[in-house]
Amino acid sequence: MGDAGSMKLVSHTRVGGFESNKTETMSTIKRTVEWEDNMIAWDGFWVPGEDERTPERVTEDEEILRRRREGVAMDIEIPPRRGEVHLLGPPGCGKTHELAYNEIPYAVKLFGASGILLISMTVVGAEELANRQTVDVPEKRIRTLHSLCLGILRSNRVGAGSKAPDVWKPGSKDPKNQKSQELDEKWRVLVQEDHPTWVVPDGFDDDPIDGEEGETWPLMHSSLLFMQCCMTPVSVDTTTDMTVEFHRTLTAFKLRENAVELGDLAEIVYREDLPLPYLDGCKVEALFVDEAQDLSELEFALVRQWLPDLHTLVLAGDPDQAIFKFRGACPEDFHDPTTWAGETTELGQSYRLPPAIHAYAERTHTAWDPKRVGVEYAPRTPSNVGSVGMEQCSMATHHRRDLGALVRREIAALDALGCEGVHSDVMILGSTGQIVWNAIRALQIAGILYHNPYRPESPGWNPGAAAREAVFALVNGVADGSRLWTWREFAAWTAPCRARGFLVHGKRTMLDDITETAVLDAAMTEADVRATVIDADYLLGDVVPTLRGGSLEPLEWFLESLLKGRRDAMAAPIKAFRVSGFAAVSTPPRVVVGTIHSVKGATAGSVILSPSLSAYSAPSSPDVARTMYVAMTRASERLCLLRPGGGARTGKSVEWLRL
Repeated sequence: MGDAGSMKLVSHTRVGGFESNKTETMSTIKRTVEWEDNMIAWDGFWVPGEDERTPERVTEDEEILRRRREGVAMDIEIPPRRGEVHLLGPPGCGKTHELAYNEIPYAVKLFGASGILLISMTVVGAEELANRQTVDVPEKRIRTLHSLCLGILRSNRVGAGSKAPDVWKPGSKDPKNQKSQELDEKWRVLVQEDHPTWVVPDGFDDDPIDGEEGETWPLMHSSLLFMQCCMTPVSVDTTTDMTVEFHRTLTAFKLRENAVELGDLAEIVYREDLPLPYLDGCKVEALFVDEAQDLSELEFALVRQWLPDLHTLVLAGDPDQAIFKFRGACPEDFHDPTTWAGETTELGQSYRLPPAIHAYAERTHTAWDPKRVGVEYAPRTPSNVGSVGMEQCSMATHHRRDLGALVRREIAALDALGCEGVHSDVMILGSTGQIVWNAIRALQIAGILYHNPYRPESPGWNPGAAAREAVFALVNGVADGSRLWTWREFAAWTAPCRARGFLVHGKRTMLDDITETAVLDAAMTEADVRATVIDADYLLGDVVPTLRGGSLEPLEWFLESLLKGRRDAMAAPIKAFRVSGFAAVSTPPRVVVGTIHSVKGATAGSVILSPSLSAYSAPSSPDVARTMYVAMTRASERLCLLRPGGGARTGKSVEWLRL
């Protein structure tokens, strides 16, 4: 435990009370902390042991010892307790920058890096927080709320002599998450044997939009998750008899398997009143919560339950960007200007939105949600005023070719503006996964590569850099006619190919074992190729000369040589190479596809936005207004709004305001 074990024994008392907005008051809790060896380590956290789990503020002597260990200047006077602080950051106004450059460094100056904790609602958000820090904050102090609660819960269970629970992610396709897949199968068997009326689809889909009629599992599960986030008790008074029975069965199953879902983590930590973790024996003094507008009622209750033990709690977000109401997000709990009287910082200057996009997004949001109380903010100083346009195009089947042409025009427009980095990308957004899949089909037909770097775990949205690199290595390695492939290029394009019948026995292992840079970057000789490839005569005599002559015919041979499981992934980069040449496979894709929820917090030069909605959405609802507002404000230069035409069956969709 390092220095913590030699620190002075401290006793102090915590008096904690939390009053929820349901007028329920938790009983006052008084506990005494005893240090020394009464600490349990888990997942990089130090937390109080079983005898005491609710520490209060450290004494002055202990504070001095800790600050010396942290190297914090001793002439700094700790200011009065700030309590809960709100930081409001409209789109592009630098909320994360304000945290990284002002709030967090100030807290580190006061309490040391181990005295703070940073929380975001998503992995992407947590990674951005980590990448933007201007002070050295330990990785263990930057977490998602789920991972934080999991660490606390596991530490508590281990400290009590119990087995740490497994996290069950129903329907997970991640090959690393074998435990979830085992639990999926056990649950499926249980339902089939004991509850055959509950139809369980292939893969546990919590989105009722894509569920078929009669699939009660996704509908009931979504209902329970929402009730859990809203702290609504499950009873016949609040839901159906079938859902109550489903809840009992599911709860018993998870208890029997010692499993928890992500939604259970915050509830357990809240109900058991478990404290924030220690790190290297140091107590958390300042807690920062990013994207706070997306916290649910339960998550707000948990965070505020920790408040009495904190010097500072900073909630950063923007109520106008609360788009997770379907999972219980409660922006009213974050910031209600009619009732909140605490410390608030409002950021009033956007560095992303040009005047045209800012004006249209604000006007649309206010028109769709007249009761909206937003934060006034100014657009960026215009080097380019930006543009908002409409296209008679949709993501339906009969408009797929039109969408591909539109994407190319947007890329050309950004190039003409001299945009760089993410501002040179085109982002295609829809409100549901089905809309996104229609866009992907259009890009595949047009031979345009795409990706979603904010959802790297979704293979359908990310054809894969390895596939693109393999095609590029095959062609580029011999394109100039002066040499054959380097060993690195050869290994890249043969990696997805069948070894049997293609490579000499043992050569696959040899290629995998090459690690020296000098060897990898050395050009192969004809003798090397003949020693490695079984049909070297065809490769050297037909494939190489054909590629050097500019013909794409060898790509068909390459497809036939691939492992069966790799052919689908290779189809997209090969099509892109045929249409656009080397540029399509030599650089990362410039097109991002995804649902609006998947790219929250991201930026692109151009945004192409579909008006289509799910069957469960009301076009005039505040939720839809916020969702479309978030989509529009991803654009830094150009906003393109699609309008279905040509007699298309569009289902529900929003009606754009006139330009």
